[in-house]
Amino acid sequence: MASILLVDDNDQLRELLAEVLVANGHDVIQASDGRIAITLLRERRFSLVVTDVVMPEADGAEVMAAVRSQTPRPRLIVMSGGGQIDAARYLQMAKMLGADVVLPKPFRSAVLIEAVGRLLAPSPSPPG
Repeated sequence: MASILLVDDNDQLRELLAEVLVANGHDVIQASDGRIAITLLRERRFSLVVTDVVMPEADGAEVMAAVRSQTPRPRLIVMSGGGQIDAARYLQMAKMLGADVVLPKPFRSAVLIEAVGRLLAPSPSPPG
């Protein structure tokens, strides 16, 4: 079971995604904004962080910076539906800042589950 930090200021979406992740066997901690997420990242370790970009208090870029400062670094999925600029630009920035996977909103829950599974799958051992 993976420990996942799920960060989004949209309560309904966050709850729905948390239900999907829990139903797939993961332990999910939720944060409603980036400030709360950064505090949680300081307090405990996560296997994966799933974060929105445009949020109050602290945005997704600040959450990504907190993730990058951790050792070992959790895997990172960044999602965005846009804001003052279109979602594609936010997601391009997220890739540049080290996101493992970017997801434009809206997306199907199966897409999230596939990405989570791929990122959390054990790495194959090198031969020999």
